[in-house]
Amino acid sequence: MDIANNYKKIFEYVKSIAPDACIMSVTKQRSENDILQLSEAGADIFGENRVDEVYQKYVVNGLRKKLPEKTKIYMIGNLQSRKVRKALELFDCIMSVSSLSLAQEIDKRAQQLGKIMDICLEINISEEPQKIGFNLSEIYSAFEQIIAMKNINVIGLMCMTPYLAEEAELHKIFSTAADIRNKLQDKFRKILPILSMGMSQDYKIALQHGSNMLRIGSLLFE
Repeated sequence: MDIANNYKKIFEYVKSIAPDACIMSVTKQRSENDILQLSEAGADIFGENRVDEVYQKYVVNGLRKKLPEKTKIYMIGNLQSRKVRKALELFDCIMSVSSLSLAQEIDKRAQQLGKIMDICLEINISEEPQKIGFNLSEIYSAFEQIIAMKNINVIGLMCMTPYLAEEAELHKIFSTAADIRNKLQDKFRKILPILSMGMSQDYKIALQHGSNMLRIGSLLFE
């Protein structure tokens, strides 16, 4: 397993297609050594999905101090309300804000900490019942309410695709997400610099539809 080489190959491909796109290395359940190898290869955004795991790796084990200052850690998992305050202290951005109530809790806790928290809204475009995220029917109303919150800064959208989705369905989902981002920007005059779509199995298709933050995990550790 050549983690550094895997990252560099994907990075070079992505930059050849979309020079402004970036890679988020998904390192949930990966060791501190794996993360350090990725960092040395140039990775500077890491995606994690468990608050307690991040606290153990980055604080207790001291990983944060071993990484360059520019390194960012993004929350991409389902965030429980009771762990919001701790998450605000650990993460640079919460990508997986999936409900109005979660956004309200983040806003309240961020106010208590005296900070403005960057977030992305997660959209459940395919409306899978087992997945979190805003449905298409509610995203516009929710967006209007969330951008009015004083301690939250909405910087983009994130979407997931169904497991083993056909290529045609992937194109439709990514196209819809990009269209929603554009409509939100136009309607509310709010720039959303991040459109996070695509993972190890479908990132090449996501790039065709304007994704500029790819969440790559399994391909890095083959």
